Amino acid sequence: MERANFTLLVYLLVPVNLFIASQTPKRFRFLYAVFQLGLYFAIVLLVPPGSVPSSDYTFGTTFYSVLAAFNFFFFCDPYEEHWQIAPEEDKIDQGRDRSRQSSPVKYKDLDLRASVLWCISNAFALRGIGWNWRIPHLPPGPTRGISRVPYLIDVGTTLLKLYLLHDFSATLLEKVTLGGQLPLENIRLDLRTVAVVSFAVSSITLIEFGYQIICFAGAATGLFWTRFQDNHPVIGSVYEGYTIGRFWGRVWHQNMRRAPGKYLAQKVLHVKRGGLVSRYVQSYTAFFLSGVYHYIGAKSSLPHEQLNRTCWFFLLQPNLMLIEDFALWFGKEKLGLKSPRWTCLGYVWTFVMLTVTAAGFVDDCIRHQLVPPTSAFSFSLAALLIQKWEL
Repeated sequence: MERANFTLLVYLLVPVNLFIASQTPKRFRFLYAVFQLGLYFAIVLLVPPGSVPSSDYTFGTTFYSVLAAFNFFFFCDPYEEHWQIAPEEDKIDQGRDRSRQSSPVKYKDLDLRASVLWCISNAFALRGIGWNWRIPHLPPGPTRGISRVPYLIDVGTTLLKLYLLHDFSATLLEKVTLGGQLPLENIRLDLRTVAVVSFAVSSITLIEFGYQIICFAGAATGLFWTRFQDNHPVIGSVYEGYTIGRFWGRVWHQNMRRAPGKYLAQKVLHVKRGGLVSRYVQSYTAFFLSGVYHYIGAKSSLPHEQLNRTCWFFLLQPNLMLIEDFALWFGKEKLGLKSPRWTCLGYVWTFVMLTVTAAGFVDDCIRHQLVPPTSAFSFSLAALLIQKWEL
């Protein structure tokens, strides 16, 4: 028995617990989150690491489901606070014109089938797409009103592009690091930068590929996610990333932008909503949780390794955002710097800081084979072309 065998079970417990907890008094719902946490660590303690670190790491990252459970059963009341936005109200919500919205259909108003779908959708809608609690600045989704066949064609084209991007970036990473055997600190700065960028591209395109496959399946069968305009991509445009804050908030997949930070800022610290203090509380909370999530996933797979650089990468990000906010204020107010000059400097700053600070995290992942520096697909077009070119 290996830990990877429990991966799907741990993830599916979130919607199952959401369904059962709806019939449980509110004061006892925290027990479902405690159970989720206990089950996770019971598997880690009772099932020893296997021979394939990447499989154990895949299970290790299910700790995110524990964070999701605590979000639902500690930090909010999803049955009252979460509801799906009606299609005609989507534009209204984007403009924050709440006065024109109709009364929301809450969980208690749903029939059995709709309740099950609600639990599944709410558990896995990490960014709240199509929901009233969705995060801001989602990348543009499919055209409103697009029909099934054109949408499936668009998704098919996207999958092909993602395959090529992932395959070539993963193959390049494998070549630069000799399959993860060469530590990043032992290679030239330019090649180290290539390795970090290749790791980022290969990782996020694989996440996007899996997400688009789910979108394709839902559209093809008509069983779920059939409001195609809500199927926003995971990754935003790189042109948005001219500050570190914008990179994490608008380009990367933003999975940690859920309730704990808002709960801490508004319910515990009682800071002004929408102010700078609230923003920093949420940022530091999100990156702390992200660091914990990645570190626990890695440490549970390789308990005897240090892996401290994984933590430091995430803990550094909100501090860099604080520095750049001050620099933006100083440049605008004291030096009179305006766009596009400031934007160009921002691209350089963001690229340099991210590639430098991520090197240790990337090295932890590939050198220990937590994320193997190879293409995830059995057929690698890039490897075939490189092999022919070398011959």
